Amino acid sequence: MSLENYNYWNDARVIIGLTSPMYKVTPHGGGRVKVQFTDNIAESLQERDLLPEGSTTLIVEAEFELCGMCSGSGSVVNPSIDCCGIVEDDFRDDREFEADYFAGAFDIKCPECAGLRVNSTPNFPDAVALEVAEWEEAEWEHALEVAAERRMGC
Repeated sequence: MSLENYNYWNDARVIIGLTSPMYKVTPHGGGRVKVQFTDNIAESLQERDLLPEGSTTLIVEAEFELCGMCSGSGSVVNPSIDCCGIVEDDFRDDREFEADYFAGAFDIKCPECAGLRVNSTPNFPDAVALEVAEWEEAEWEHALEVAAERRMGC
């Protein structure tokens, strides 16, 4: 097992990329958003009578905040470039790499906000919020498990 592999699979930018979004949010006007659920969670919400049969969307109010991962820039450095850290020696030995690094040549779209620079948090009704939280927790736990296996070389 290499330290680079371990650091890569321990990086939050990589782990969040292993998750699948439960829903997509689009503006609906007046501080409200349209939430389009993925089929699996929509089916679960329908079974619990939290979403009308055949529907996969809800219109709710939302809160918007600056993305914490990219600090509102919409991009982050590709973790394969700096997951093990960058030190002064890396730049001293290759000034072109330094210039490219700080110019954003190695940047990728932020995996948390998908480049939107803000995250919208829908204000779901309590029962829907609980269901969504359970799905998101399961998705996050699965991503952490996959990352742990990959850190160990599986």
